[in-house]
Amino acid sequence: MVCSQQYDARADLWSVGVILYEALFGRPPFASRSYTELEEKIRSDKPIELCPSPHVSRECRDLLLRLLDRDPETRISFDEFFTHPFVDLEHMPSAESLGQATALVLEAVQKDETGEHSGALSLYCRALEHFVPAIHCELLPYHCPGFTCTIGNTP
Repeated sequence: MVCSQQYDARADLWSVGVILYEALFGRPPFASRSYTELEEKIRSDKPIELCPSPHVSRECRDLLLRLLDRDPETRISFDEFFTHPFVDLEHMPSAESLGQATALVLEAVQKDETGEHSGALSLYCRALEHFVPAIHCELLPYHCPGFTCTIGNTP
């Protein structure tokens, strides 16, 4: 809109980037004192600078820079966004997280027992990708109350 170009749904990805930036850093990516200054910053060819913060992961920084790419043709696509490691919808907390993790551990134990240690390690690692979200799942206490109590009592 600022650049007087035709816009499509990819502008929504830009908006997600602006919102994510402000949520992370407490200010908009193009903080300006005037509309003219804002327009200059948006139109600039100067790369977007992210605030230095040790609390923002490499994956988050990558996603943010790809969302705030000024060129819609090279900006992250919707498919890339939803499969990006930072978004990671496959491992989001759900009622199935604990079951998926448990199934992977059982499969890993079988591989361990047959001497396939490399395959077992891979499965254990994949299981962790489901166990961690299971901890955050609101439904977990109803499925496994002891698991929640154990976590709650850990110093």
